[in-house]
Amino acid sequence: MSTVDRTELFGDSLLIQFGASGVTRSASIVTLDHGVSFAVAGLALTAETPSRQHATVIETFSSESQARGALETLVTRMEHHIRSRYLWRLAGTITKWIGIPASIVVAMSTLNLALTRGTPMAPSAPQALMAAPAIAQASEPSPRQPAPRRPLQDELARAMADGAKSGKFSVTLSKAPGGTLYVFSDPLCPHCQRFENELAELGKTFTVHVFPVSAIGGDASKSRNSHALCASGADRLALWTTIVASRDVAGADCTLGRAAADANDTIFAAMRFSGTPTIISGTGVIFPDNIPNNAASVSQWMRETSSSTSP
Repeated sequence: MSTVDRTELFGDSLLIQFGASGVTRSASIVTLDHGVSFAVAGLALTAETPSRQHATVIETFSSESQARGALETLVTRMEHHIRSRYLWRLAGTITKWIGIPASIVVAMSTLNLALTRGTPMAPSAPQALMAAPAIAQASEPSPRQPAPRRPLQDELARAMADGAKSGKFSVTLSKAPGGTLYVFSDPLCPHCQRFENELAELGKTFTVHVFPVSAIGGDASKSRNSHALCASGADRLALWTTIVASRDVAGADCTLGRAAADANDTIFAAMRFSGTPTIISGTGVIFPDNIPNNAASVSQWMRETSSSTSP
């Protein structure tokens, strides 16, 4: 019998055996193709799948802390499975957006998990796209602290800067010396519309680039985004101001505008952002979901992020 803890992925199956920390030390294979939820019930670690009406006990432990540690291990494995299955399928199209490597997208998709895991959503948090995959978690709410700087944040920062510099994918709302903010925003998202007033205030201090997406408004948003991205300079800003106020724009869009709007949607989906607006600092740090979207909070976060990421 195994005397080590094992959680190994084999395609769409997960082998689980807590040979060192478990009481029974039995091995289980859980299929992942239809989803699975893990949870801790007392000293037991359980799994529930759509094909079963009741949770199955995977292992029991001598203490609740051991059970919670085992749950955290499985959560990490499930996150890896979700990223791999979803993101690598999009790898061929991701590179069309200013050449950001697929490996960077896969790794960057979880940079903010430590900040948002287990923390209730603030009332003014980004508008959610869909329910997250069912993975039970036992971690405590994370403190309001920026994540440590990592090399992949540098890669994301460069990619966003290149996207803005290209002049194809974003709307420049302001230019100011206090730092840079990149915002994925949907013109028909109510949170995004309200956040425009906050961006106007932030624009007094920061350079702000908005990357229009259609995560909430679908085709209606994409059509508006295409119109805006067909224009340039002040005309593009004026069009964005019009469409984010839920007003229609006249005339036809253009091929380049549609391509840019499609590219923004592709990278937004590939990064698995939780909703709109999604804010990224000029240093590649993603704004946590558990902090309110207002100018004061974003400004404070930018100061904290700048302090924590300085060499």
